[in-house]
Amino acid sequence: IGEVIHAYSRSPPAKAAIRAAWERRDLVQLPSAFFGRILTVDQRTAEYWAMLRGAAGAALCTEDALLLATARAHGHAYVGPRPPGTGQLDVACVDPHALAVGGDR
Repeated sequence: IGEVIHAYSRSPPAKAAIRAAWERRDLVQLPSAFFGRILTVDQRTAEYWAMLRGAAGAALCTEDALLLATARAHGHAYVGPRPPGTGQLDVACVDPHALAVGGDR
């Protein structure tokens, strides 16, 4: 939940609602503070996402980590340039731009 709070802390009204619900640990109001902003994932994706974030550290943004984890958990390739900090991770990446100019990734 810390990742979600950080992502939406840029908006003062959203920040106030989220912080108030979080400080009260109000599990009924907290999800409604994120209405339309929470994406549920299966356990395998969540576990791999946590592993990716731990291995790549701050170099890997939340969105890229979630996309990589989803692709890995379901046996797919991530389509796009390999995000920084993920070169050593076991995730297949296909960069269409590199393929278009004859590169190989």
